[in-house]
Amino acid sequence: MANRSVSVFADAEFSSIFVIGGGSSNNRLDMGPGDVLTVTHSSASPPATGNASVTTFSSSFWTSTTAMSVARGSSQTRTIKTGATNGTPNLTVSISGYGTATIYLNIVSSTDSTPDAFSFSNISNAIPGTEYALGQFKVTGINVAVTASASGTASTRFRVNNGTLSSAAKTVDNNDWVYVYGTSSSSYNTSTSATISIGGVSHTATITTPTSPPEGTRIPIGVSSGAISLDNVRRLFGPSGGSPGTYGTAAMSNYYRGGTYVPNITTGTPNNANIPTSGTISLSNFYDSFTSIFFQSGPGNKYTTINTTGQAGSATVSWYPGTDWTMGYAPEMEDLCEYQFVHEVDVLSENIGSLNSVTLVMNGTSYDLLASQADRTSSYGSGSIYITVSAPQNSEAFVVGTITITARHRVYTSYTISRTFQYNFAVYGP
Repeated sequence: MANRSVSVFADAEFSSIFVIGGGSSNNRLDMGPGDVLTVTHSSASPPATGNASVTTFSSSFWTSTTAMSVARGSSQTRTIKTGATNGTPNLTVSISGYGTATIYLNIVSSTDSTPDAFSFSNISNAIPGTEYALGQFKVTGINVAVTASASGTASTRFRVNNGTLSSAAKTVDNNDWVYVYGTSSSSYNTSTSATISIGGVSHTATITTPTSPPEGTRIPIGVSSGAISLDNVRRLFGPSGGSPGTYGTAAMSNYYRGGTYVPNITTGTPNNANIPTSGTISLSNFYDSFTSIFFQSGPGNKYTTINTTGQAGSATVSWYPGTDWTMGYAPEMEDLCEYQFVHEVDVLSENIGSLNSVTLVMNGTSYDLLASQADRTSSYGSGSIYITVSAPQNSEAFVVGTITITARHRVYTSYTISRTFQYNFAVYGP
């Protein structure tokens, strides 16, 4: 079990009582014999507010059945008695002029420290050396506090509810949410493992990097004989002209095999075996040649918090080509590509209060995720995406999503490559 702290305050704007940390009818606060409930009347209540009254302390559960009368800025406690019966009592909170609210409890007299089975996700085709959100799960099936620990080769980290993200062991209670993160190997074609263990039950996920990508997705020049121009070469290999969809000029020495713009790959189909590495070079050397696209770095996962204690708050996470990811093979390949995004909402839970807005913008098109949490797919564009969460004062929520980015060559549009990454907003109040 666990000691519990609940904060209540009167909200003059809505003429109602807010209970922070008081559970809900389907997510009650577990307590057992000897546990202490602390109720604080928050100083966030208007100065003229009277005492907060907390009633319905039953003799079946409590050492004292006397109602609380808690002054603004003060706290009182009550203790679960030895021999308390199992039950799901409600405590009624009232403040004169503001109606009533409820604290939801689950009193358990027997001990169960073994949780139900839980799981989180494997990751494939992971970007080397990148931390991934592996998923979240709710701890169920226990009625005492137990220890959760992290292990594995993935530098496993986790947090409980809005707590600190770290690899250190933590205490979890029934109905707590656990969020798991692991880091991929810095090498290609390698797996790392992330394990979470709770009360003798554990789950392991793997994060696997792809085969080394110097080849990436091969894009053929599409000319095997006959007329071939320097424009054919520039459109395929680069350089970029400085803005998306354009190409510039470069000395022919940059187009040697293994040089700035041409992969040094002589096997497979197509390949660049006919392109010399030095000396004389001609356009006919580029018959049946190819370049490739692959994610050289990023895009990475992003996590942020919004502190709404005493004030409203907002935060934005964003990704842009050249800043949050780079493409190979050529140094300006990200400008020779265009990008499509698929956005999926994994979690959008408004635990306390309602979020003001959750706005998704992909390639310039805006979506209201509060109005509809359906998956969203953008058109191909220059490659910008950002999510903004705005939350009112003293609210708590989680907003978690998965984004898949697909890159394709702007000229040779049938050739694509994709990567998946995540974001996480943790909104927390008092």
